[in-house]
Amino acid sequence: MRTVGPGKTGALACVLGDADLLRALGLAGIPCAVAAEPGSPPRYSRFARVVLDWADAWEQPVELLELLERFAAGQREPPVLFYEEDRDLLLLSRHRERLRRHFRFVMPEAALVEKLVDKCRFQALAQRLDLPVPPARALDPRTEPVGFRWRSSRWCAGATGGTGLAQGPRRCGSRRRSRSSLSGRALRPQPSPCCCSS
Repeated sequence: MRTVGPGKTGALACVLGDADLLRALGLAGIPCAVAAEPGSPPRYSRFARVVLDWADAWEQPVELLELLERFAAGQREPPVLFYEEDRDLLLLSRHRERLRRHFRFVMPEAALVEKLVDKCRFQALAQRLDLPVPPARALDPRTEPVGFRWRSSRWCAGATGGTGLAQGPRRCGSRRRSRSSLSGRALRPQPSPCCCSS
């Protein structure tokens, strides 16, 4: 952890996010600490008063929790957590009681967080609440083989005239590559069903 410039009184915002989030808080006059990947822009921002060591929330969740706790333990007031990515949201949500001893933050209830982050569970929630989201259906690659075509570096479902996974109702474009042409690498099926926009 390193500190940049003179310290200020009052609680710090502890930012787990990108330069846009950090900049918005900094422009509002809020002193910020940032935990970001080595080499990423937030670490070198003029708005980062404190730069924390970093650990990946997916691969090193215990290390990240310990880093955050050590940082908070040295503060006069509990820092306010600002988070951005799914990986950080899930980690903080699943360890909220532990983190509440050291930080202040706002977060939906744990069950809702899990539903919002998981695509299939969110689709079921959206259908139940009649939310205005694109229709989708679950595909299980173990029982429903899906062909692929190439368009603008994105995979599209349907070997013959299907609609795009990420393209919504639009047809995939004319730029195509066969599966065998992609350096001889076949796409491997997911081990569990996934939701795809139709």
